[in-house]
Amino acid sequence: MNKDEIIEKVYYDAAGYGSINETLKDAKLFNKDITYEDVKKWKDSNVERKRKLSGMNSFIAHEAFEEFQMDLMFFFDLKEKYNGGLLLVDIFSKYTTVVPVHGKTSEEVLDALIVGLGKMHGKPKVIYSDNEGAFSSTAMIAYLNENKYNIL
Repeated sequence: MNKDEIIEKVYYDAAGYGSINETLKDAKLFNKDITYEDVKKWKDSNVERKRKLSGMNSFIAHEAFEEFQMDLMFFFDLKEKYNGGLLLVDIFSKYTTVVPVHGKTSEEVLDALIVGLGKMHGKPKVIYSDNEGAFSSTAMIAYLNENKYNIL
């Protein structure tokens, strides 16, 4: 076995998933020539990083209404008429609104978005969201395109 195969075997062993130092210690039992740099290089290219690197993948808005972010949130322990909401945030000013929703249907979420955008007191240049099914529904995309919203 080559160095990468040994490191992979040790890392994915039932007792593995350890730090670079732990993986190195276990890998050296199979091949004494394996170095810290070998393990670090293998881990960087084979194991997904759980934390973002400092300063990476961040966006800073330069003015209000440059970007709104939206997401759905639910509180399943609530015994109210609504157990969730559509959250809209202007990432520059941090102005926020939450529109109550019953569930995740595309019609409900689209109705909540229309109400929420009205409460935000202005049109954003860009709306950013995750891949929630209701956000990528045909009705949602049609509404956003008709009203000339840029979506990310």
